[in-house]
Amino acid sequence: MNPNPSAGQPDTRLKFMRIVGGVAAALVIAVAVGTYTAPHMGRLTDVVLNHTWHRNWTCLTLPADEAFFDLSTPFLAVRSYYSALYQGDATNLPELAVEPLREALRVRLQHAEAPSGADRIIYRSYLLTVMQGGGRAVVTEKFHLFWQHGLRFKLQRTRAGWTIASVARMP
Repeated sequence: MNPNPSAGQPDTRLKFMRIVGGVAAALVIAVAVGTYTAPHMGRLTDVVLNHTWHRNWTCLTLPADEAFFDLSTPFLAVRSYYSALYQGDATNLPELAVEPLREALRVRLQHAEAPSGADRIIYRSYLLTVMQGGGRAVVTEKFHLFWQHGLRFKLQRTRAGWTIASVARMP
């Protein structure tokens, strides 16, 4: 029995308001954190999953201050392609690509200025190489692993090494 009947029951509305206030505060914090991290989710997910089920993808990075040219593997041939684009280097185009792509690269390099000094961009993306027999390979390039869009390079082996036969956007 309650010895003081005039005191009554504790007010349950205060407990309810504390719970609702706590849930509302947690929701506001979650939205604020989500808004801050949303633009970086692709990169954060890449960091988390890069060494799990994406082991076949290789990170492509280009140093900003040196040109790179090596056609010994499909990966290195694609890296040479990006090095030619970002360094503005047209000297190795005959070995890098077949004639139609070589001409498209030459036109693109003529209209682009190679950045100088500290303005140079360090390119970073991910490449997946799939060999198709001894003389053909397909290299898929994506800026983030989980983006649907990217580029698909078809390469063929020649006496000089791997040559890029075509480049197409992925659907």
